[in-house]
Parts: sequence; structure tokens; C-alpha cells
Amino acid sequence: MTVADPPSGAFRAGEFAATAAAAIRRRDHRRTLRAIAIIIAILLFAITTPFAVKYAVKWAITDMGGYPAGANGTNGSNGLDGNPGTRGLPGSEGANGLPGSEGSDGAPGRDGMTGAQGPAGQTGPQGPQGDSTPISIGNGAGTVEACDSDITIRLRSDYIGGELILGRIIIDDLSDACNGQSLALYLIDNDDSVLTVLETGPVTVSDNSLTLLAEQYPVLHTIASRDLNQIIIEMAY
Repeated sequence: MTVADPPSGAFRAGEFAATAAAAIRRRDHRRTLRAIAIIIAILLFAITTPFAVKYAVKWAITDMGGYPAGANGTNGSNGLDGNPGTRGLPGSEGANGLPGSEGSDGAPGRDGMTGAQGPAGQTGPQGPQGDSTPISIGNGAGTVEACDSDITIRLRSDYIGGELILGRIIIDDLSDACNGQSLALYLIDNDDSVLTVLETGPVTVSDNSLTLLAEQYPVLHTIASRDLNQIIIEMAY
């Protein structure tokens, strides 16, 4: 059997397949481009539509003498601090403040150094002599051959100038027979030397006692009591 040649202008099987594949690719490419274009359009519409609607509504309401403006929005948050400014000029001097309250007393200061000794002052006038109280410096017993064989002698001192001075001599237990006789007293020191001799005129015995005072016989005040050791008495008419 003889195979007839294909008619002129007909495609062979291989060429047809290639042509179909190319057509399919072009179709898919166009579909992809259309899909991308649709997505971009949708996005643009989604972005621009709110603004377009907002301003369209605003223009429509304004043209119609529409509603009053809404309340102001809340204040936004504070912005960041700015850079420090340049230092300003010094201000003028302020007025003086009021005086403060008085402070409390401070602690006592330390004692100062001892000053130099001043010159001695003038000697004051001598004061009057004070009264002296007789001080007993001893008692003794003896005899007066002329009139009494048993007498008692008492000695008293005066404190004068810081020293005990013989102030009085008291003779007790004198017999009336001694009345009117003259008296001589020999005052003897520790070395058995005579310090002084006290002589009287006729004496008067009162209540068997005779007192010889320094006021009557100043020689007594010349004898320190510590120097007197014994007394010898003589009486005679």
C-alpha cells in the first residue's frame, strides 16, 4: 500500500507539539501577569479608599453645611528634651536677708595663765590690841618665913605678839599675918639666874589671896613664860 504524502500546509506531529507547548507557556505567562496586576490594584484600592472616602464624606458634609467639627483630640506625649541652652548672664545682687536669731552661748573658755605677782601693797595701820585671856602655866607651893609656912602660887600668861608672856602672879592661902608687909619676888630662869626682882610696898591680903598684875607691875610683861623656872618670895615690914 502506498502512503500518500501529507497535504501541503499541514504540520507534522513534532512541530505541532512544540507549537502547543509554546502557546501554553504564553497563556500561563499572561495569566500570571494578570494576577499580579489584579493584586496590585486591590492593594492600591485598599490603601487609597479610606482616605478617599474620608475626604469625600468631609467635602460632602461641608458643602451641605453639615455637622460641627468634632472635639479636639487628646494631647500627644511630650517631646524629647532639647539640648541645653547657653549659660545666661549673672543676675543682679539680691537684697540683704533679715538678721538671724541670736545664737546660743558658747562653752566657757579655758582659764588663762596666772598673771605676774603685783607689787606689795602699803602696810596698813596697826590694829588695836585685843584682850588677852590669861593662860595657866603652872602652880606651886612654898613658904614665906616672915608670916606663913604654907602658901600656894599660881602663874598666868598673856598671849602677846605670838608669844606667852608672864601676865600675873597669884598667891593663895596667905595668913592675915602677911597683911601690910612689903613683898619681894625673885624670878629665876632655867640657869638659876635672876631674870628680875619684883618689889612692892605694903600689900593688902584679901580673902587669904594676893594678885600681882602686869598692869600694876609692867616688868612681868618683859619675861617670857618659857624662861621662868622658879620664884623666891620674901616679905618683911
